[in-house]
Amino acid sequence: MYAKKWWAGGIFLVVIMLLNGCATQGTGSSKGAASLETLTPSQSERYQQALNKLEEAQPKDAEKLLENLVRERADVAELWLNLALSQYQQNKWQAAEKAVNQVLVLFPRVAHAHNLAGLLAVEKGEFKQAEQHYLQALKINPSYANALYNMALLQDVYLRNMPSAVDYYNRYLALAADDEATKAWADNLSQRLKQ
Repeated sequence: MYAKKWWAGGIFLVVIMLLNGCATQGTGSSKGAASLETLTPSQSERYQQALNKLEEAQPKDAEKLLENLVRERADVAELWLNLALSQYQQNKWQAAEKAVNQVLVLFPRVAHAHNLAGLLAVEKGEFKQAEQHYLQALKINPSYANALYNMALLQDVYLRNMPSAVDYYNRYLALAADDEATKAWADNLSQRLKQ
């Protein structure tokens, strides 16, 4: 289930969900962060180009654009997050972690940053650390579907806590009812728990 949803072409889903969350809905409570609306027209244009590069699976090009933007506007959390995402897509774990940590230092109440930090912790095999990041993301935004899904996977695949996994899958499915594959998986886990 984990590999199918997130890695077999699923990184695109992660990208789109993160981009949509960062670019359109904000990043959660980011006290002290400037909004995307404060970017100059030139910066906004380059940011949109970077988003397009991410959507087109060209993270290296996106990274270059975002690195320049971050140098100009370190006060915009979305720039840092998408820089980390571009590095994540290239398997540049240390660089992505550095960018995410920068977001967490500057803007500790950004749910997307905790979610991405959780994904990076999973990559490093630090499952309890991942759990803490997902919990923090959900504390900031209890209806953050990506964090709910990632927590469900973590509980299911790595921590082997099936009751908790089912709970998080169900909370995720309340927000993403059209995800039939996850619904079938969660139903199967629920049935196994009853046996």
